[in-house]
Amino acid sequence: MSASTIVNSSIIAQLMGWSKNYAQKKICAVKKAKGYAYVTLADCKEVWNVSTSC
Repeated sequence: MSASTIVNSSIIAQLMGWSKNYAQKKICAVKKAKGYAYVTLADCKEVWNVSTSC
């Protein structure tokens, strides 16, 4: 998955080991912070300040 891939709560929940509901809340926070209708993996990593590299 590239950093520009549009992500949803299911993808984020799998990647981060979170529940789908928690992932949805985190994505909503990114959407509000960025002002976008959808977010990419890079947006999430930037707002959360985390690294998802394996």
